[in-house]
Amino acid sequence: MFFLILAFTTWKMISIHGESLFSLACSHDNETCTVYKIDIDLVDNRATSNQIAAWHQSNIDEGFGSIAGFKNEKIGYIVMTTNCNSQVNLINISDLSQPVSSIMMKTTCTQPIHSLKDRWLLALGTASNGIGGSYPVSLYIFDPISGLSSRDIVHFDTMFAKSYQILHPQTGFSALNLNAPEPIFYTILYNLVNKTRHILSIHIETGRWSLNQIGDNLLRNLAFSVELNAPVCDCSLGGICVLNWESSQWDLFLPIPNFNNFMDWTFSADTQIMYFIRKQNIIVIDLSNKFSFQYRVLPLIEQTGYINGIDKTEKRQRPIYGTPGAKGLISEGATLYMAVNEIRASAKETGMKFWEYVNQGYKPNVNVVLLEDLAAVLGVCVAATAMGLSLYLHSPIPDAIGSLIIGCILGGVASFIIYSNTAALVGRSIHPNQIEAINNDLENDRMVRALYDIKATDMGSQSVMFKAEVDIDGREIARSYLERIDIDLILKEIQKIDTPESVEMFLLKHGENVVDRVGAEIDRIERNLRKKHPYLRHVDLEVL
Repeated sequence: MFFLILAFTTWKMISIHGESLFSLACSHDNETCTVYKIDIDLVDNRATSNQIAAWHQSNIDEGFGSIAGFKNEKIGYIVMTTNCNSQVNLINISDLSQPVSSIMMKTTCTQPIHSLKDRWLLALGTASNGIGGSYPVSLYIFDPISGLSSRDIVHFDTMFAKSYQILHPQTGFSALNLNAPEPIFYTILYNLVNKTRHILSIHIETGRWSLNQIGDNLLRNLAFSVELNAPVCDCSLGGICVLNWESSQWDLFLPIPNFNNFMDWTFSADTQIMYFIRKQNIIVIDLSNKFSFQYRVLPLIEQTGYINGIDKTEKRQRPIYGTPGAKGLISEGATLYMAVNEIRASAKETGMKFWEYVNQGYKPNVNVVLLEDLAAVLGVCVAATAMGLSLYLHSPIPDAIGSLIIGCILGGVASFIIYSNTAALVGRSIHPNQIEAINNDLENDRMVRALYDIKATDMGSQSVMFKAEVDIDGREIARSYLERIDIDLILKEIQKIDTPESVEMFLLKHGENVVDRVGAEIDRIERNLRKKHPYLRHVDLEVL
């Protein structure tokens, strides 16, 4: 958020609450500051401005300063700087009859300022480098009500004095990410030696910082997008650009025609909306919807007061929506197509219908991909339809209904995933067709006379545990054993039997071999089952 020189007037926009902006203009010539309230009406597609206060302000440096808005016990305040005199001004916008108070700061210059939780503010202290710029000295948290500093985050002292300065010397160039596990403050520095731009990242909790070179096609307005998880700015490519962390370049993701000639701007971190003010209109850019970033152009109508150069002619323009929604539809549709093909092939292998296979949840991972992508595709279609109807009817009701429908879709998908995967937590039987195929293979084996107590449990991820009690045909076992030994040798052994001890030795020897043969046949049957039915991970056949 920045000041901008326009006819010796410094403009600043801050977002306090809802759809109202406060514009602060300070004149160096007249030594006065004026506050305007700008109401944003997204239903009627227009913005209206009203002058709400004015006061005398001395020691105004043209184009210098920083500003932030915050609330303390439901009272709205503005904190602003107008020069490098170690002071900031505190303005009660809930009661503008109160005089403006001054607070002594830790550093000579203070810019930029960001509001944190409650009434705490984050300030970047800077110092003049003597050549029309300023360099960062420290980052700290302070209480504007008491004027006391809460905590020093990091001290740079004169580390950047000779080689770097704040990109926009008068106002600073910064953004704040409060959604990270450790909140991060970003500001852009200009290398005076190499004439390159660098992003200074400071972790607010620990004071850790890093400095990395980035592309130079950013212009003047910086913010942090939660949806993109990266800084965004207006750029020379003609629209809003996002910082690509891998290439350290600014990539255009939302092109906007005639995106120039701004008097000032602001960004609401709560609603993820950027506002750009021009002479005739305000561009409202919504970065809160990951399905489709969008913007609209609202004519700016002056009701009271005089904002230099703003045309009073009301001219409606329809909002223009960005392309991320179409890109999301294509990507989600592609993965949905692959998930459908995968489930169709698996269902065909098991002899089941498509939705029967999905409902049984035999492949939970593929089911989740299928249902999430299906919800995404339906959500994009519903969102596009709802926004189109809201635009056509000039009513927020279709958009609200669309949001409810999308919520119901997401809730339904989550409920179905829970329902279809509940049985997997405790184990469930596989499809009857599969059980029948396994039983047929067992019963067709000559060693098996009958099957009892059959259990086939799906353990998830195409892993099945099969258990059955098997009645083995003793004659076939004996025949299998005899096929593997020399009958003449057994005959000779029998002819030598002439005592009870020799009978016992004969029976013990061949009885053990017959039992071993039973085990070998069971192992053979289990191997054949696993080979023919690859999804069988555990096979347990118990001999009766």
